[in-house]
Amino acid sequence: MVSRQWRHLGLQPILTRVNLEFDLANIFGINDVRDDDFEDDLYAEDFSKQDFVRCVNKVLQLHHGNKVESFKVEFFFNRESTIILDEWVRFAITKGAQVLDLHLYCCTYSLSEREERETFYDFPCWLLSELNPSPLKNLSLARCFLRPPPDFDRFNQLTTLYLYKAVVDNISLARLLSDCLLLESLTLDSCMGATDLLAKAMFPCFMGTLFPCFMKPCFLVCSCRTCINML
Repeated sequence: MVSRQWRHLGLQPILTRVNLEFDLANIFGINDVRDDDFEDDLYAEDFSKQDFVRCVNKVLQLHHGNKVESFKVEFFFNRESTIILDEWVRFAITKGAQVLDLHLYCCTYSLSEREERETFYDFPCWLLSELNPSPLKNLSLARCFLRPPPDFDRFNQLTTLYLYKAVVDNISLARLLSDCLLLESLTLDSCMGATDLLAKAMFPCFMGTLFPCFMKPCFLVCSCRTCINML
């Protein structure tokens, strides 16, 4: 059942919210969700993906504001929903969102780790390249592929990058970190694909701050090396 606050969207012809958050609490009115619940196949089946998508699309259709500061999606999605998720990312970036969170829960836990990984959503770096310079400062991805193409520079404004159960290889990670000169915080939690972390970044000495890099248990991450050249 969809939360009452979403049933009357038709009565709100103009939405100008700058912080858009779509999750179980806001769409279905479920506030007492435990982490263990998301590990249960039956729990995912309790919520209609069709209803969730319809509510989000309705909000975006009615949104007449010129600016969105943050955009968050937290639900059971995978690669099958690529077209839908791509359009939502396009909306967020076009509206100038500085914070983008895509926390995608597994749709079924009967798959092996490799099979599950193959269902992950591929974050559309290509889409950012087609749009105006990206305003993104905070990017948080869960259960996604992150593989920026060569010469990709649309993450150069990032200050915070959080990856949970994401798939990113050595080359993509090294290229990404080398281009993120403003990065202040990096968290890799249970990520897959990278066997080595080598960050080459230029940090002005007047910043006087340390670069926090949080390495939580990751698959195939063997070492972490940070090379910082001080100007």
